[in-house]
Amino acid sequence: MRVNQGVAVSLKDKVLLVPYESRHVERYHEWMSDPLLQEQTSSLPLTHPDEYAMQKSWRVDRDKLTFIICLPLTTIPSLTPISTADETTTGQVRSGEVDTPERMVGDVNMFLSDDDENDERVLGELEIMIAEKEMRGKGFARSALVTFIHFIRTHVSDILLEYSTPSSPTITTSSNPIPATIPPRNKLTLHAKISQENTASLALFESFGFCKTREEVSYFGEWDVRLEGFGEGGVSEIEALAVGDGYQELRYVEA
Repeated sequence: MRVNQGVAVSLKDKVLLVPYESRHVERYHEWMSDPLLQEQTSSLPLTHPDEYAMQKSWRVDRDKLTFIICLPLTTIPSLTPISTADETTTGQVRSGEVDTPERMVGDVNMFLSDDDENDERVLGELEIMIAEKEMRGKGFARSALVTFIHFIRTHVSDILLEYSTPSSPTITTSSNPIPATIPPRNKLTLHAKISQENTASLALFESFGFCKTREEVSYFGEWDVRLEGFGEGGVSEIEALAVGDGYQELRYVEA
């Protein structure tokens, strides 16, 4: 999606999310060459050209939103976000400075699709991957999920508008909409599919109010968990965590 183009999201001393750009592909390709990560993410190995093509699709496809998870800004002692006059952000950071390969930790994604049971609702499937083994178990998944969900909540109108708008080279926002030919959907329900063996991930999502949609796993051995009431007061705990931990949106600019 284009909604996060040029936007980095910081959770003070916990995590930094940046848009997935071409500069990240080499490191990402290294991660996804690991057979274990391929198995855990149900992914097939890609060639370098295919990986770059995939990155471009993530940047523009209206049904995919992704960020690269990076180490927090506070781990760069000399860095002070540059001030900006834009009222929607509190500063800016430079690509290639805050998101070098050694600072990349993993990624967090949302796949959007129509809800066949409700023509006003869109389903947003969340996925999170901590690719760097030494970074697992240190709270990055929890912090990244808090940050990502709060970003989605903050920009839900623009996300739904972009999803409901035909593909266009023009960035669409609620303040400058392009007339949609697809019937707009004005509700978003977040969910995740989690392997029954991945008890840590299940516990993480359940701690934020995600609930199982059925008492048994699916045919593929997965739990489907949903966050009901999204945008209707159902994520107050996540909002409190994000605000309390210094949630901040920054301009993400070329070095």
